Parts: sequence; structure tokens; C-alpha cells
Amino acid sequence: MKKTRGYVYKIRTIIKFINEELSKKCGFWFKNGVLGDILLIGIIIAQLSCKIVSIWNALMSKVNEIFDILGAGIRAATVRQKTIANNVANSQTPDYRRFDVKFHDLLADAMDNKDADFSELTPEILQPNETIVNSEGNDVNIEMEVGNMVKNSLQYKTYVKILQKKYQQIESAINI
Repeated sequence: MKKTRGYVYKIRTIIKFINEELSKKCGFWFKNGVLGDILLIGIIIAQLSCKIVSIWNALMSKVNEIFDILGAGIRAATVRQKTIANNVANSQTPDYRRFDVKFHDLLADAMDNKDADFSELTPEILQPNETIVNSEGNDVNIEMEVGNMVKNSLQYKTYVKILQKKYQQIESAINI
């Protein structure tokens, strides 16, 4: 019983403090008594609920941003894999110039921009100009392309694994 009285005293002290602050800032005072206390507690709960919703919305916008970034990374890795496969397929074609995919620079630029929409982030396919060509005018280096393919495959798997983990986190948060 003593603990309960202690908590009641603390709550009443907090309510009195809030009441005094409201009186100073807003010019009104809740009457002492249970009804005034309940009304004041209701206002406090409503304000806390608004804060919680605000925090939740901010967190969800970050979660959506993470999903958009991971989705863009997966799309870029897919485009890069097709581009590398095309380069390998044309490694013996005379005068063929290899293509490459630009994504990481675009992602870094988008991250510097606070208003960036990562869901719209798409990789650029480009043709590097300063490459060494062989006697047939072809600049595809099979060893380099295979290395790029392995690296790209690992990046793709990493994006997918992180995406799976994020979904698992959301699922476990929902199941709590």
C-alpha cells in the first residue's frame, strides 16, 4: 500500500507541475480533483500519441528509403550482369567496344541530396572511351569481365540478403 501511495504522490506532483506550466503558458488551470487530473492525463496521453505517430512515420519513411535503395541496387546489379554477359558474348566480335554500368556514383549523389527519390534511381549504361583495344579493334578482356561478373554477383547477393533481413525485422516487429 505504501508503494501505491508513493506512486500516487509522484503522479500528483507531476500533474501539479504540468498544471502550473499550462497556467503560465496558456492562462488556464485545471481544477484540483480527480476529474481535472483525468482530463490532464488525457491531454498528456494524446500528446504522447501524436509524438509516437510522428516518430513511427519518420521511421517508416527511413525503412521505405532503405527498401528503395536496396531495390535500386538489385536493379543495377541485374543490368550490370546482362551488360557483362553481352561483353563476354562479343569478346571475339571485331571492333566491338565493351559497355559498363554506372550506378555507385549515382547512388552517392542521390544520398547527398535530401530530396532524392531512390525508387527512381536507375543505372546508366555507358561505353568507356579510354580502353586498350586488340588488333581487331575489340577492347573486351575476358579475365576482367569474369572478375566483374563475380564481383557483381556478390553485390547482388548482398543486396538480396540485406533485403531479406529487413523483411525479417519487420515481420518480427509485427509479431511482437
